[in-house]
Amino acid sequence: MTRNTILSAVNILLWMFPLVFAVVCRTRVYNGWRHFYFIYGPMVITAAYGCNCLCKNTAPQLKKLLVVTGCAITLISQAGILINNPYQYAYFNVLAGKDAQNRYEMDYWMVSTKQALLDLYRLHGNDGSDAGKIKLASRGRMSANAVNKAMRVLPEDVAGRFEICGQAEADYLFVNSYGFVLEPDERFDGSGYVKEVELKSYGHEVCCIYRLN
Repeated sequence: MTRNTILSAVNILLWMFPLVFAVVCRTRVYNGWRHFYFIYGPMVITAAYGCNCLCKNTAPQLKKLLVVTGCAITLISQAGILINNPYQYAYFNVLAGKDAQNRYEMDYWMVSTKQALLDLYRLHGNDGSDAGKIKLASRGRMSANAVNKAMRVLPEDVAGRFEICGQAEADYLFVNSYGFVLEPDERFDGSGYVKEVELKSYGHEVCCIYRLN
């Protein structure tokens, strides 16, 4: 067994063992994937070593195909980032399924909330022609926290148009699905309601605002 083979095997174990251990033992991981960032280094080294081996052991006529395939994959990834900007961080591949927003954390920091409120404000006319209050409620504690923080960074004239109230009195309901991962009982059945605002990333809903009345 050569030295390179031994080093490669050790490097693979450095990232594979923690990952397999967490999956098999169902280790509690708070706030998701960021607690596994330490395995990125060994994973990148493994990928680089694999690419190097492919280039060395591939027939010359196939090397061009490998290069073209690699460039195509990179361009597709970059195009996805550009198309879904600024919500490209809420990414799950096709294996996650169509309802990824109901099972995974999409917008952990809830940075999309400000834009959702701005979109709702613009729908009501931002020229002052509609002076009525926009009565808004939130579904669950996480969504309520997101709205409260967004209000602090909205322009004063925009924030002043909103009236935060309970769902029974509200005309609109802000929903961020991330909160439902932590509070499944707070999940909102939106059937029968119109989505006035909806922000998506890679086809998955990041957050939305329902019209209640």
